[in-house]
Amino acid sequence: MFTFSSGFVPLNSLVIAPGKLVWVVYIDIVCLSNDGNLFDASLSATTSALKSARIPVVSFDHETQSLKLANPTHPETVPLAIRTSISGYTFALYDRSTILPDPCLFEEDSAAGSVTLVVDDDSRNLVHLSFAAPAPSPDSDSPSPLSCPAVLDACFKIIHANPRPSSRA
Repeated sequence: MFTFSSGFVPLNSLVIAPGKLVWVVYIDIVCLSNDGNLFDASLSATTSALKSARIPVVSFDHETQSLKLANPTHPETVPLAIRTSISGYTFALYDRSTILPDPCLFEEDSAAGSVTLVVDDDSRNLVHLSFAAPAPSPDSDSPSPLSCPAVLDACFKIIHANPRPSSRA
């Protein structure tokens, strides 16, 4: 996922010993029920988990090439370095003028396509864009709703008019 490439967690903060050891972060998302907009919910769960994750304070002994807890009798932990916060916004696209934010599964399935924007909550900059739309029919002269820049502009206007509250801890 792009939570790391977006700068959400700076990769250099996971380095224990340069060229030797790094922390590896695994996140498993288990969906118990999909009522739509699964990507945004998964991204929200991922960012929440990373914000509350803690790693042990360790040191690397270059002589023995071993990793040691900084305080073995009372292991300390520190939070992951979180640089910013990101949010996902998915829109169902029906045509160039009908854009539905935060669609349920029925609305996703009945739409002509969808677009997901991941935005840095602090700067409001776009850090990821993905879209799904059917291939245009060879018989059709009408372009996909995604081919119109006004669609993305409208999505950004909706995001900026209704920002999610910051949940930075």
